[in-house]
Amino acid sequence: MVNDMVTELCPAPAGMALKPTAPKARRNGGKVRKQHERQEQPYPVPSQPLRGG
Repeated sequence: MVNDMVTELCPAPAGMALKPTAPKARRNGGKVRKQHERQEQPYPVPSQPLRGG
């Protein structure tokens, strides 16, 4: 949920947030992995045209 807000607020830091999410997913065992993968698609797609455009 926090990632959603961060990515929506600013796509630039979203990339940085993904970095810590990668190691976190390993600790959780894949719990964060599912969320990370799911957000990877919807966050960069609408973020680029919405914020970039």
